[in-house]
Amino acid sequence: GSDCPFWGECFVVQARQRAQEADLVVVNHHLLLADLALKQEGFGEILPGAQAFVIDEAHQLPELAASFFGEGFGMRQIQELARDCLAECKQTTGALAVLQAPVRVLEQALRELRAAMEALPPRGTRYRALTLPAVADGFDVLADSLAALEPALEPLAGASPGFEACLARVRELGERLGRWRDGGMASDAFADELTDEAALARTAARGGEVYWYELSPRGFRCQRTPLDVSAPLRQHREQSRAAWVFTSATLAVGGGFQHLGRKLGLFDPDTLLEPSPFDWPRQALCYLPRDLPEPNTREFGAAMLAAVRPVLEASGGRAFLLFASHRALREAAQALRGAPWPLFVQGEAPKAELLQRFRESGNGVLLGSASFREGVDVAGDALSVVVVDKLPFAAPDDPVFEARLEAVRRSGGNPFRDEQLPQAVIALKQAVGRLIRTESDRGVLVLCDPRLTGKSYGRVFMDSLPDFTVTRSLQEVQAFFARA
Repeated sequence: GSDCPFWGECFVVQARQRAQEADLVVVNHHLLLADLALKQEGFGEILPGAQAFVIDEAHQLPELAASFFGEGFGMRQIQELARDCLAECKQTTGALAVLQAPVRVLEQALRELRAAMEALPPRGTRYRALTLPAVADGFDVLADSLAALEPALEPLAGASPGFEACLARVRELGERLGRWRDGGMASDAFADELTDEAALARTAARGGEVYWYELSPRGFRCQRTPLDVSAPLRQHREQSRAAWVFTSATLAVGGGFQHLGRKLGLFDPDTLLEPSPFDWPRQALCYLPRDLPEPNTREFGAAMLAAVRPVLEASGGRAFLLFASHRALREAAQALRGAPWPLFVQGEAPKAELLQRFRESGNGVLLGSASFREGVDVAGDALSVVVVDKLPFAAPDDPVFEARLEAVRRSGGNPFRDEQLPQAVIALKQAVGRLIRTESDRGVLVLCDPRLTGKSYGRVFMDSLPDFTVTRSLQEVQAFFARA
């Protein structure tokens, strides 16, 4: 606070002062939502007020808001707390003798809990985690270890600001762990009649939030996520007394904005759907290969690559191949080893490095997953083909998404029509947007999922895409590149 001797030199303080004086402030979604979350909790604010807010890439806002209006804790946070406690001991005589034992107990509790969680799926509900006795016991031991560290820190809190901060973190993490273990049990699956994940989704939908975990190779994270953020977002808009503009190249589904409007809590907003600045009929071609098997069959991966190879030969590489799963990506990478184009595979190098090497190659083929659908800009001749293997429906094992679908069902809606389909359409539009980045770009979009023509909902996807020529003829693709 203002008592800090470096208050006048603080970068954050200076940035806030400049923001207060500015006519235009540019921030990312995370900083905006952090400001809204602070205001919701009554702890102050980060950003100044404004007369107008313009939110670009607004399709991302509901998911990000769910993270900011929920709460969580993770193994890394607790490990960092333990390290900071011991590091602070260097400045205070006798502190190490007091803290070393409870910190080591805390670190051991973390290791044992993470080992017990190896028996769990990589991502799941709190119910799934706590039904394993070893995991439930592990969380109990972790809570006890945090609680034991608190009285050890209390006498030291006055010795330094560092110990005072560690004490506050211990208390906050203990409270978050307690809320995750015990909070919202009415919406969890510990009632006698609830015995499976579908039952949990139903009760989570009633409770309005879902408790879940996610494993990483060396850690875990536990989270509480609200299923609907429209109310707090609407409240903040109304309290701001400002104009709000939500914009993105991929907001519309089937020519309308109802899906996103509902998620943002917008009632009868003014809307405007502008045409693309690009000449899609001239600059691009959409190719739907014939006779591909259903995407859930074992034969699909090989058949898809067989259909795509002639396109890559016609284009001379210069392609993104975007996959719905990491398994399909790995299988494609193995199949394309030795092909006449430089191959760049997600996971084999950092994303920025992969993109830079791809641009420099001039004829590369990059294999990626969902993270390459948006936020990637490769203009010019280096990218002339975007291949999407399957329609990007959300993973069925996502506990938050499953509970959200059940909430739609309980409210009388259709989960597929009202949630799964619009979300997949927006994700596909993001992938398509990688192809044409400037007025001089040319390229071919290859959509390999036969459901686009074999299912009635395929028309919703096609109607939401740019107005380009759609062909099922490989010869037309070859002729398109021959004209370049």
